[in-house]
Amino acid sequence: MDRYINSVITKEVFMSKLLRSALCVLGMIMSLNLVFAEVPYKFNYQGRLRQSGQPVSGARVFQFKIYSALTGGTALWTSSSYSVNVATGVYSVVLDLPETLNYSSGSYYLEIIAGEGAPSVTFSPREQLTSTVY
Repeated sequence: MDRYINSVITKEVFMSKLLRSALCVLGMIMSLNLVFAEVPYKFNYQGRLRQSGQPVSGARVFQFKIYSALTGGTALWTSSSYSVNVATGVYSVVLDLPETLNYSSGSYYLEIIAGEGAPSVTFSPREQLTSTVY
């Protein structure tokens, strides 16, 4: 009888250790996703649009550019035109950024151009692109 009890206890200990080991390996595999995660190339840009101090409502056309400098320089990327609905001054656009820029080194700045019918007014200053954990 003692031999049977020792055998059962040994199996329970073995299964417990096996389960802990499996969970540990699974945790390490899941953490690899964080290590090799890439910067997403799509991001949601939200802003407020005012004209003569009043919130704007209605359709507006936006264009976005990326520069490596806060002022001056040549655009490294220019978006197509986005037709955006602005509601009480608030707008939101999902931008598809180029994969060719190295976002891990250097600073990049977003320039926004907007208008009715066509982008015509350039906002100043440009906004530095930064990332946050989500």
